[in-house]
Amino acid sequence: MDDNQPEFEFPSYMVNVTEMGSQTSGPSTLPGLTMKVTDPDDASFAGFNITITKAVPFENNFLVSPDNGVGSALISLTIVNPSLLDYEVADNRIQTVTVVATDKNNASRTSVTVVTINILDANDNYPEFSQAGYFFSAREDFAVGQPIGSVTGTDRDSGLNAALRYRLSGTGADVFNVNADTGSITLAKPLDFEVTPRYELLYIAVDQGSSPRQTSVPLSIQILNYNDFGPVFNPPTYTTSIRETDLSLLIPVTVQATDKESLNNITYRIVAGNTPPPAAFILGLNTGVLSVTRTINYNETPNNKGFFVLIVEATDADQPPQRTNTTITVSIIDENNHDPIFAPTVYSGSISEIAPRDTPITTVSATDADFGSNGNIKYYIWSGGQDNFAINADNGAITVSTRKNLDYDNIKLYNVTIHARDEGGPPRTGTASVLVTITDANNKLPVFPKQVYTTNIQESVGIGAIVDTVTATDPDSTSSLVYSILRSSIVARDSNGAVINSVFPFDYRDAFTINNVTGLITTALKLSRDAAATIDFNVQAQDINAQEPSPQTATADVLITILADASVDPYFAPPWTVVNPNYNFRISEETNVQTMLTTLIATDPAISENVENFDEVPGSDIGDYFSVDRTTGQIRIKKRLDYESLNNKFLELGVIAIGTQAQTTASVTIQVTDINDNAPQFLASEYSFSVDEDRVYPTQVGNIYASDLDSGSYASVQYSLTGQGAGDFLMFTSSKQEGLVFIRQGTKLDHETIPVYNLQVVATDNYQADSTAEVKQTNTAELTITVRDVNDNTPVFNGNYSFFTVESYEVGRVIGMVTATDGDRGLFGEILYTLEAMDELDDLQRFSVHPDNGAFSSKASLEGLSRRSPIHFKIIAQDQGSPPRIGVTYVEVNITSGQLDDGLPYWTRPAPDTILQIQEGQDNGTVIYTCKATAVTKGASIDYSFVSSSDPDIAALFSINRQNCEIKLEKKPDREFREIYDLIIVAEDTLNSTLRSSRKLTIRLTDVDDESPSFKNCPDRQYADPPPEPATVVEQSPPGTLVFTAKACDKDSNPLFSDFRYKFDVNPPNFTHCYRNPSLYFHVDELSGQVTTYNNTIDRERNWPTIIDHFILCIKAEPYYNGRRKRQIENVNWNYVNTDQYLYLRVTVLDINDQAPYFNNTDTITTAVLKFPTQDDVIHLQAEDRDSDLYNKIRFTVTSTIFPSLGRMLPIDGAFSVNPETGMIRVGMPAYIAFTDGHFLLNVKAEDQLDSTKMNFTQIKIFVANEASQVRLVGQTNDLSDPSATATDLLNKLSARGGNSFHIQRTKIQYHTTLSGETVHAQTDICFVVIKNDRVLDSQQGTAEISSSPYSNILSQFKVGDAGPCDPPTRKSTYDAYWWILVAFAICMFIIVLVLIVLVVIFYRNYRQYMDTRKQYLIQD
Repeated sequence: MDDNQPEFEFPSYMVNVTEMGSQTSGPSTLPGLTMKVTDPDDASFAGFNITITKAVPFENNFLVSPDNGVGSALISLTIVNPSLLDYEVADNRIQTVTVVATDKNNASRTSVTVVTINILDANDNYPEFSQAGYFFSAREDFAVGQPIGSVTGTDRDSGLNAALRYRLSGTGADVFNVNADTGSITLAKPLDFEVTPRYELLYIAVDQGSSPRQTSVPLSIQILNYNDFGPVFNPPTYTTSIRETDLSLLIPVTVQATDKESLNNITYRIVAGNTPPPAAFILGLNTGVLSVTRTINYNETPNNKGFFVLIVEATDADQPPQRTNTTITVSIIDENNHDPIFAPTVYSGSISEIAPRDTPITTVSATDADFGSNGNIKYYIWSGGQDNFAINADNGAITVSTRKNLDYDNIKLYNVTIHARDEGGPPRTGTASVLVTITDANNKLPVFPKQVYTTNIQESVGIGAIVDTVTATDPDSTSSLVYSILRSSIVARDSNGAVINSVFPFDYRDAFTINNVTGLITTALKLSRDAAATIDFNVQAQDINAQEPSPQTATADVLITILADASVDPYFAPPWTVVNPNYNFRISEETNVQTMLTTLIATDPAISENVENFDEVPGSDIGDYFSVDRTTGQIRIKKRLDYESLNNKFLELGVIAIGTQAQTTASVTIQVTDINDNAPQFLASEYSFSVDEDRVYPTQVGNIYASDLDSGSYASVQYSLTGQGAGDFLMFTSSKQEGLVFIRQGTKLDHETIPVYNLQVVATDNYQADSTAEVKQTNTAELTITVRDVNDNTPVFNGNYSFFTVESYEVGRVIGMVTATDGDRGLFGEILYTLEAMDELDDLQRFSVHPDNGAFSSKASLEGLSRRSPIHFKIIAQDQGSPPRIGVTYVEVNITSGQLDDGLPYWTRPAPDTILQIQEGQDNGTVIYTCKATAVTKGASIDYSFVSSSDPDIAALFSINRQNCEIKLEKKPDREFREIYDLIIVAEDTLNSTLRSSRKLTIRLTDVDDESPSFKNCPDRQYADPPPEPATVVEQSPPGTLVFTAKACDKDSNPLFSDFRYKFDVNPPNFTHCYRNPSLYFHVDELSGQVTTYNNTIDRERNWPTIIDHFILCIKAEPYYNGRRKRQIENVNWNYVNTDQYLYLRVTVLDINDQAPYFNNTDTITTAVLKFPTQDDVIHLQAEDRDSDLYNKIRFTVTSTIFPSLGRMLPIDGAFSVNPETGMIRVGMPAYIAFTDGHFLLNVKAEDQLDSTKMNFTQIKIFVANEASQVRLVGQTNDLSDPSATATDLLNKLSARGGNSFHIQRTKIQYHTTLSGETVHAQTDICFVVIKNDRVLDSQQGTAEISSSPYSNILSQFKVGDAGPCDPPTRKSTYDAYWWILVAFAICMFIIVLVLIVLVVIFYRNYRQYMDTRKQYLIQD
């Protein structure tokens, strides 16, 4: 019968179960539990059912098996979801299940048992970190043991399963220590930022379970640069100079220091050495530019040494800041701004009138506050001494001079003015007075009142005719004077000025005699002008009672001109004639005012002397352009001659020569010729044009106009462009002289590259001139060409995009970024992003794109969208042009549910956010990783693949085995091409393709040394593009001076891989301009790349006239292996030619003032002037200073002028002068009559204007020639486009052909004059004097010399000839040539008249006598 209920063996059970976790898939039997149920009834009444009435905390997670039985049954529990037995959930660690056994026949008969399940911990959880990666920084000066940071993780397990230990992995892990228990990271080895600026490591946490689990996260430790390198100046020191009155340095100085760490963040300041307050020197804090705020006096320099040494400090911007000093030596160029000062200003002394030469009188002294040559004082006697005194130019000692002529009776007191003159340029002068008292002595020389007596006498006078009286005086009371003619001094000349050497048939030595008592000179012979035109002799007066010195004599020069009877009208020198009384001259405009045009020479026949009274014809000089010296007849320019403002280019002037009895007029015509003295003038100083960037050749950009006030070719203008980018345009000159600016053929304007061209337009006149000697004037105007932007660039995306997210992703957060670029600028380059849905229109309600930055984000919850994943969008990028341009990209959004129990395959490796580091350069086929996912569906496996992506690099580089998830390389990876790849791996359930899960694996390529060095695109240094790179070096710099530091780079990231070797290479590919022997002057350090001076000192002027102004150095950078490391890739070929490995360096040589001036002609220079100079300029001295324009200014000075005469060297101060700037020697006297046929010796000094210790000297021999000695050559005027230049070239070639003892000096150029006195404008006379063997040849000798065969080729070359006297005798209408015939005829007529008168008288007397006789006869009759 059914009287028993089913009974559990025990009323309760307790079982300990290790947690199963997610690794157990599907239902599982609860281990360790067997419950026994029995019903003792018969079999027909012993049936029962087993049910679970309650389960805590999970109601439906357990099943009973079996769920019924008869009589007796063993019952177990089945766990539906083993993952719910999770120890890590504290509330789930104890779970209870109430099991009820119910009698099948009587439901009221039940039995209950309670199963208590204690969940034990299992090592089923990986360690976890709170962040996906960690970043720390450490300064490179940290000491070993210094804490860096601390990283700890957690493990949801417990006990040893949750006990974590930590370690590091990766390149450089040994540099750091990790406390395995605490996770504290400390420094194990010293750091060096310059070697390794960053460590990329894996930080690993490992639990201590029986089957340890580990998790790694990226750990990045950034090494902070500690400022262990200070600034380095290049060059190490600086030198410049400035004049006292200037505010600009002669050599601009910009101090520049570089720092390996601070780059350009360097500041500068002057820390010492500045001027006394207020400080004159300031230094740009950031620029390093040295400038001057006020003028600086030489006296301010320390110890008056003439220079300041500024101590400049450069400070970098790092911590702690490093400082480095350099020096700037600033030389203060003393300007001559102080006068010499005497103290006292009045001196006195006393001497006897017979004091011998060199007798000291007194010493004057002056001081000058200037320095150098500006403060060097020379003393001069300015006036009042009458050559009786001399002064030592150096010490101011005044003595009796060698030319003393002291006479107590004439001057008892001398007031001598002394000048102290410094040697500055221009010199400055101080003045003092010296009162010299003369004491009496009985020693007086006879004195003639005149040194030269000139007189005329007609040749017709008889013997004994009085010529002149010369009388000397002697103040001594006992003097008795005797006069005599010094026979050895007698010189006679003919009418042409030639010395007469023959005394037969007329002995001119006996022509005159003198009374020895009275000094009366009378004729002693019958005179003849044909025999001698002038006789010159010395008369001596001797005191026969002289005591000391003895003898006492005085001499005077007597010049007697023998005149022939002639007309009394004055006459001018040829080519003037009575028939054609004209002179014609040509002169260039802008010739300096007071320049001598010519000297008119006229003769007064009444006295046979040159006329010394000239005047202008009133009203003849219209415009008053010229002046006539009333005494000398010199015509000079009175005011500026401007060709452009003259209405008439032929100016006229009438000159009157006023004689003693009559006057004569000459007409002077001056043709003013144009010179190129006006530069082209632009209508505006600045021009601005604009052009669209899409315009091409031959688009005209604009037109420019410049005019020129000159005439002819001087006014023709050509245009050109200069400046950066000038080659993109070209200019044509139109027929209207306009400059048309066009876009050059092949030029493509680009607003984005060059938005504005800042150019200069150069207008050049006389551009067709062939000779470099011809003047070309230029002017410039600023030209700005603005390239207008057009919308010519379309926004461009870098491919399509794939984004991944989960349904639970926070609303509003950015899922990904899209970026487009537009090459335009401004509005045309501003991009707006818009979103278009490609699947369902409602997708726009859930996603959005930011219009400005392209951020793609969610707008609403993504719940449920994983079922539709992926979702597709189109994003449009539109610029703001008109019309706008658009670019398009496509976005695929992959959405997963984010749940663990959705039936999707689950991943065991890689862990989320895994970063796999592999070395670049590995061979294709290398397995780099094996991933693992598990299918939830029973019996299913996994099919692996990559997510389809628009990234072609991933598909080309990686492949995946679909069965075992091995990821292989398909080709060698290159980190320099790309460093990071994000692989999205898909695991698909093979029994249900809808069950797919994905995992991202980030591949990061680590660097190996596989790149060659390059000078291009270096991150911290950019070189000139196009080359060369500029650098400078100061000449004479000592060896080791830093010139430049070459620094290459390569794309490898590891600094250890950036070891290069630098060397000079004189044969780089496709470049032929490298300096062939750089080691002569330079050295490049193979490790640092520092280029320094080496061996030979650089001398800019060494190969003169070739200037060494720059070097092109070619530097090659190549990999350097010094045994410290191995090559990572054995098959890298380092020998290929890579032009990026070359740096082309242009080293400009900066000049210093190290050269002295020198004269081009080292021999004595020979030239000549006429005794009546026709022009101011004598000769242009040519001196050179080989230094650059900054230092090559020369100052010329005449140091002495000597006239040799009768064995004596007579100083003639002021006879000639020199322009200190140009070196032009000019006449200093209106006439040199007293020096005719002699010569002057001029000593000229050329000195450096900035350094008077640098000097050179030359000597000039200037002959004084008679006008009659001039020779001419005749050429056709049309063949002489520039007569002056042609004449100079012709005469230079003739002089060169004649040899060292031969010289030709030009005197004048004039229109040709015929023998009849007619002026021929079609021909031009080139007049000159010939000097040979140290004497001036007369016109006949000069003509013969120049007509000889050695010179014929040159004359033919220049188309000149007809050599002869410059002013040949002409036939005058006054019959001057036949005056003697007229005189003879007059005498004959006079005799005839006398004879007739006598005959008439005789006849009259005879007639009277006859008549008287006849009368008597008639009376008688």
